[in-house]
Amino acid sequence: MSTTVRKLVIATGLALSTFAAQADVQSTFDVALSVQWVGGIVNGQETPHFTTGSGFGGITDGGKVIQWGHGYKENVNTYLTNDKNYPLSALVLSNTPAGVSLDTNGASANVNIFQHYNREIPSSVKSLTNATFRVTASIQTEFGVNVTTVTHDFNVYFMETPNTGGTCAWGACDNDVFAVVSGLGFSDTFNFGGENYTLNYFDNSKVFGQLSNGACNAVGIAGNTPCYGFTTAENSVTSAQFALSVSGPQVPQIPEPETYAMLLAGLGVIGTVARRRRNIR
Repeated sequence: MSTTVRKLVIATGLALSTFAAQADVQSTFDVALSVQWVGGIVNGQETPHFTTGSGFGGITDGGKVIQWGHGYKENVNTYLTNDKNYPLSALVLSNTPAGVSLDTNGASANVNIFQHYNREIPSSVKSLTNATFRVTASIQTEFGVNVTTVTHDFNVYFMETPNTGGTCAWGACDNDVFAVVSGLGFSDTFNFGGENYTLNYFDNSKVFGQLSNGACNAVGIAGNTPCYGFTTAENSVTSAQFALSVSGPQVPQIPEPETYAMLLAGLGVIGTVARRRRNIR
């Protein structure tokens, strides 16, 4: 076989292997995301829903809101935005799209917003101490093939602080403290078509940060266990934007037109050589 023919055969083989690799690597995934509160404790009493003479605590709005204080409101985030004096605090999940399309190793997509409404509530009413936040992500290929479902529960520690002024371990003593152990986010690896990919859920706004050991202890996290979260000043709102991304094997680049020409030329030469060999025999 001549040197030219040998090069064409090698080029043809490389081009064919590139096409095969493209078939194996998934470039796009569709993800349907669900986020909700699934449990909580308000001064020792479990939610999801209760009312007492000394206040209200519970999960409302289809699992999107956990609220506590005096009274009760549906669509509490809209209400509290317009009335900062109503004695009711809340943790609200909002703006979660039905689904997002993610390119492997591409840009992230914003999903749910996490909000804490801090309102001054009477000391006589019940306040949140713990809650559970659940993230469920259902992954499909762009052609609707089910891949896997990822579920994560996050245990929340919360402290409604007395409004006494001064400085505390977490900063201003009037600031309420929200904390989770190990951070409110995850990276889960899944396999599809023999390749490993990772779904990443994270705070895209970087609102969550590592709290001081004193702040972690204050909300009930014992010892020197690191915790992450934020504090919210009285009569204000803290918002964190979460996002999704997918990382995995690099998708091979689509061959340049010259490669297609080389492929066709290589196939043609290989066919010609084969015919000549048959004629010689």
